[in-house]
Amino acid sequence: MSTLRPGREKEFDTGYFDCLIDGRRRRTLAVLFDEVGVTSERALARRLAAAESEETPQSVADEAVTNVRTSLRHVHLPKLDDADLIDWDGDDGTVAAADHPLLSDPQFRSIVETDVEGWDDVVAGLADQRRRDALVVLESEGELSRDRLAEVLAARNPDELALQLHHVHLPKLDDAGLVDYDPDAGTVAYRGHTELPAVGDLHLAE
Repeated sequence: MSTLRPGREKEFDTGYFDCLIDGRRRRTLAVLFDEVGVTSERALARRLAAAESEETPQSVADEAVTNVRTSLRHVHLPKLDDADLIDWDGDDGTVAAADHPLLSDPQFRSIVETDVEGWDDVVAGLADQRRRDALVVLESEGELSRDRLAEVLAARNPDELALQLHHVHLPKLDDAGLVDYDPDAGTVAYRGHTELPAVGDLHLAE
């Protein structure tokens, strides 16, 4: 089964995946990767608004910039700051990428910088530890019965885990295109994603 280099499991935890579910937060980090030092909220909002409307920063409407900045201040920057991924000064209206080991990790940067259809669903599929564990097992073992997967994963009552897999985790992974789940046959197989690094490099299954 895939393993991580020492310390990697602690870096890729659920909180970081949860933080990256939203595309605007990922784009925020991607923009800050390219910035040297501190940038203003408005300059950041202008670049994001331009990217999201497929315009240039010079041509994007001021109203769009204001709307993006408002969402940054009230939603996205606080969440990224709480995760220690950025250094945000709400009083001065400035922001910069934090000095965090994940920001120099190529696997993390790949997740942040990927921008393809359905990527929000892929990251959401990774945002639960149980689903990441399931993907690591399936990536290694291939197609398994649901009950066998539950046995491999079981850290508590297998029957309860089998129900969670059936009703919550496997449908979520199937919707994201990360597995093929047949609830009638009770089988599940790993599909992965062309833009997704090896799952074993993101989380170590118990």
